[in-house]
Amino acid sequence: MALLQSSCFGQVQFVDVAQQAGIDHFVNPHPFAQQRTGGAAWFDFNNDGWEDIYLTGSGLGDKLYQNNADGTFTDKSVESSIESVTSGIVTMGVATGDINRNGFEDIIITTDFSNNNLVFLNNGDGTFSEESQNLGITDVAFSLGASLADFNADGWLDLYVCNWMDNPLFETTYTDRYYINDGDGSFTDFTNQYGLLSTNRAGAACLATDFDNDGDADLAVVNDYGIVPWIEGNRLFENLGTGFNDVSAASGFSLEVFGFGIGAGDIDEDLDMDYYISAIGRNSLLINDQGSFTDIAGMSGVWSQWNVVDSVAAPIFTQGMSWGTALFDYDNDTYLDIFSSNGRLPLPEEEQQITIDESRMFRNISATGVFDDVSLEVGLDLEEDNKGCAKADFDHDGDIDLLIVTNDSVGGLDRTVLMRNEGGNAFNWGQFVLQGETSNFQGIGARIWLYANGRTFLREIDSGGGSYLSHHSKVVHFGLDDISEIDSVIVDWPSTEPQTYVGEFVNARTILFEGQGPITGNNGMDTNESHSSVKIYPVPSLDGVLNVNADLAYDRLDILDING
Repeated sequence: MALLQSSCFGQVQFVDVAQQAGIDHFVNPHPFAQQRTGGAAWFDFNNDGWEDIYLTGSGLGDKLYQNNADGTFTDKSVESSIESVTSGIVTMGVATGDINRNGFEDIIITTDFSNNNLVFLNNGDGTFSEESQNLGITDVAFSLGASLADFNADGWLDLYVCNWMDNPLFETTYTDRYYINDGDGSFTDFTNQYGLLSTNRAGAACLATDFDNDGDADLAVVNDYGIVPWIEGNRLFENLGTGFNDVSAASGFSLEVFGFGIGAGDIDEDLDMDYYISAIGRNSLLINDQGSFTDIAGMSGVWSQWNVVDSVAAPIFTQGMSWGTALFDYDNDTYLDIFSSNGRLPLPEEEQQITIDESRMFRNISATGVFDDVSLEVGLDLEEDNKGCAKADFDHDGDIDLLIVTNDSVGGLDRTVLMRNEGGNAFNWGQFVLQGETSNFQGIGARIWLYANGRTFLREIDSGGGSYLSHHSKVVHFGLDDISEIDSVIVDWPSTEPQTYVGEFVNARTILFEGQGPITGNNGMDTNESHSSVKIYPVPSLDGVLNVNADLAYDRLDILDING
């Protein structure tokens, strides 16, 4: 078995296919933000079963790319109205989810202090309407990460927004914002009422995650400038149902770092969430032991600490410049690996000499707490100024690919890359798409437990905002190595009781419906047919009798009124 694993590992390569896939995007560096821009998201905006791409442009106009289900994408930025609305606005981060429960994913865009954050409602016809003012999102700040999750378990997605500094001298900060969904897609600011108000938190990344295994969405916040005495370190808030309790210090989560990203996953396979923190200076790997955390980054080999070399003109910083992050099993050997999207220190060149910190891929060695840096071997030792990153199996071949945004510092030459995983599917795998009924439509915040071969694996659906400025795929992926049969899958839905599913899940992408049985595709490539559906929206859409003729792989017909 050891020889087989070594052989398969050696075959995995990540290859940039952005150009041949039709992705042509670069980010306009923002002067005040000092090369801090560049967000990405995977989401299925047209409900065809294939994940599409959103990329922020920081004033150049954002991009929306539709997945053509053949490895290529079509630019829908203009006809969707995305590009015209965002042109001239310094857009930063992106999060996606169905905020008004009409069955289509909407988009939250964070911006700098020249504009309030944006809310694009999905009209279901390939177009979007910007409705932030009408939906209560009017706060103006320098916003970075944003998370969508159902914190109060009412079936509607709420919103947390990280707000950063209002000047580059880190003298004052904006307060983060916590919005509760009013039950119609509009929001009310409950930051103060829920115990989240702070005037000294330079928020950069946030993530809804159940750190204490009690079945609700807690909140992790990663802050920049944590080493500055009057700026808070990282924060962990326990969800009490009617508010949040700050357990940062008691749990060991309150690291004082230049933090920018957080990834969640059960690294050591003990059935709770561990966390990887990306930062400028040093990264951290927090191992969860019943709600208490120990940083093992140094001993595990994922520290990526900076080194300072004396220079006559200025200090030269090398390594330790991490932004986006992703925890996923890139080689399908069952163990969660760690990717860190690295770049340069965001200071003017005249103030420092800076070398680029190459991006890193760390391979998990059998959940032992030890990782191997395989960046060079797998082709992820990227030397550009990389910022946001988002993971997805965009081509449905059973392994996870990476979308990485490069902050353009050389006049348009550095462009976003789409790193396709070639060879990661040598081992078995299983993927799951959740569709909520009482819970939110995408099942954001749900926890998925997979039982197979005497082992138990745990995943969470990503809420956005954890990987710097970005939102990972909501399709849940399990690498299975040589496991050929899955005993069962349990979904702990955000708004209802856990549900058990049994079926043929190996090497397939399966839809798990809340309150119903699963629907499984035959293999990873034909799940477009398996996801076929007919949606009639709005109702009434016409008078008289409506005849529907469609070739459906499964009997499912959704008829929605104008409220979803």
